[in-house]
Amino acid sequence: MMNSPPPDYRALIGLPLISVLLLHCRPDQQSRPGFFYIVCPALPGLSDTMAIALGGVYKHVSDENLEAYERARAGITEDQLKTILNQHPVVEIRQDGDVIYMKTTLNFRPVQELKFKLGEAWFSTTPDGRKISNVFFMDGNRLIQKQTDEQENYIEYVREFKGDMMYLELRRGPILAKRCFKKVPGL
Repeated sequence: MMNSPPPDYRALIGLPLISVLLLHCRPDQQSRPGFFYIVCPALPGLSDTMAIALGGVYKHVSDENLEAYERARAGITEDQLKTILNQHPVVEIRQDGDVIYMKTTLNFRPVQELKFKLGEAWFSTTPDGRKISNVFFMDGNRLIQKQTDEQENYIEYVREFKGDMMYLELRRGPILAKRCFKKVPGL
């Protein structure tokens, strides 16, 4: 009987991302019920491409449909909504080997610092106190973040990099919002 060759994960490039997730999901016994640990091997050459595409500091320029997106979140107050709509975050993204760092600041104060590896699930707390499960993937020039909170709410963030711009799509259920960021030269 012949041994079958190991799977060639490069063949997964180009498949819809959900196919990759379904092929590599398994329940994590140490996490809360309903959370999953995503197992996705690194794809050859991905880190080098990603470092070129992502690195830099991006300043908020504009929003589209952000108010409707935020209103869909249970428990948001009018004061919180007003604050969110008037914020102009700066996002710094850098890479050290296979670890990616993403820091968001408002008024020169860090509000969120993320440290992650592509394809590895990890848990964090949002600035508003929600406990969430995260996993990041690259798809061409897009950095995709899938997030699930304790109530099984699913949110997807897609950061697309084109030239000196980063376009962030936020999806909560059927509601889509967009945020636009411009790369700060020299940083």
